[in-house]
Amino acid sequence: MRWWSFFCVMALASFFVNVVGGCGGAGDRPVPVSGKVTVGGQPVANVAIHFIAVGKNHVGTGKTGPDGTFTLENGALPGVNRVYFAPLRDLPEGVEETALAEGAAALPPVESPIPPEYTDPLNPKLEFTVPAGGTKEANFDLPAN
Repeated sequence: MRWWSFFCVMALASFFVNVVGGCGGAGDRPVPVSGKVTVGGQPVANVAIHFIAVGKNHVGTGKTGPDGTFTLENGALPGVNRVYFAPLRDLPEGVEETALAEGAAALPPVESPIPPEYTDPLNPKLEFTVPAGGTKEANFDLPAN
C-alpha cells in the first residue's frame, strides 16, 4: 500500500517542521496550490510533493497523478516554501505492514526518475513563493539523471 510510504514521508516532514520550522502567526491561512511535476519534460506520476513554509508551522502535501499534475490537499502558506518530493509505492507481495513496523522486514529502495537531491526532507533544494491568493502554476521541471 502507498499509505506506508506516505506515512513515513509525513513523519519526516513533521519532524522537520517541528525542529526547524518555528511558529506561524495567527493570520496565516493555507491557500490552494496546484501544478505539475516533470523530469526532463516528461510527467512524473505517483510522487508525493511537500511544501514546507519557511519560518512557519505548516507542510502542504499532495500527490502527482498519471499526467504529473498535483493539488496540495491542505494548501500552502503564502510566501516562501521549501519543496521536496518523495516517490510512493505499493507494498510488495508477501510483505506484511506489521513486519515493517516491527523492523522485521525492510523494503528495497524505490526507483524514481526524481533526482535524489530533490528528495531530502531535511535539506530541500527547491523554493517556491506561493502568492497570497494561491496558484495553479506551481510547476517543477527537474533535470533528468
